[in-house]
Amino acid sequence: MERKLCSVVIPVYNCSETIGQTIQSALNQSYSNLEILVIDDQSTDKSLEIVKDLAEKDERIRIIKNRKNLGVAQSRNIGFEKAKGEYVALLDGDDAWEPRKLEQQIAVLQNTNFDFCYSSYSYINDIGKEVGLPHIVRDSCAYKDLLKENYICCSSVILRSDLTKNHKMISEFFHEDFVYWLELLKVGYSGIGCNQVLVKYRVSQQGRSYNKLSAAKNRWLIYRKYCKLNTISSLYYFVHYTINGLLKYRKLRT
Repeated sequence: MERKLCSVVIPVYNCSETIGQTIQSALNQSYSNLEILVIDDQSTDKSLEIVKDLAEKDERIRIIKNRKNLGVAQSRNIGFEKAKGEYVALLDGDDAWEPRKLEQQIAVLQNTNFDFCYSSYSYINDIGKEVGLPHIVRDSCAYKDLLKENYICCSSVILRSDLTKNHKMISEFFHEDFVYWLELLKVGYSGIGCNQVLVKYRVSQQGRSYNKLSAAKNRWLIYRKYCKLNTISSLYYFVHYTINGLLKYRKLRT
């Protein structure tokens, strides 16, 4: 497999307890031709210091410091603009990758005509211990199916770089990554799932998705404002979203 450059985009805001592990999981990839773009969004803890220490030891790490707090969507967009690779991989500052993550997914993209690839993932808690059962994704990715359940973990996604140059995330919605997948599918791009568990997704009480009431409210807004669905269609997908959310919660408790 030809080792074309892969750009890893990591937005960082006050995640000093996890960012070292996150970046190390990228540095430890079997696919080593990569650049790691860390976009610091005005962190007030020791996140930036930790990243700087790692950057001194590995020249593949590039630090980009926002002049003001812009939020995760705009921080990723800055990473999209600065990325030099043919592939762009997304990684959040509290998640981690398995060592062969990039190698396996880039191979999928090189051997198919799909535009982006996502993978299955396991769940870890605040101290990095695996909890519950892994989420095994389907290999197909359709717009209407995604409306029922967002089964794409942001930290599992690798995209061809032309997508990230031509399409940016929007910060208007709470789940900006979900809206981004919908946008790509809506305009004709295609995604494929890799059923191997390649990502450790952190479930934390400090995480944005932990507040289920807020998450549900914002999912409704996406149906109505972004997708412009009528009330009946919105209710249809919201019921599926709720059921799938309960099943996911049960899997975490297993």
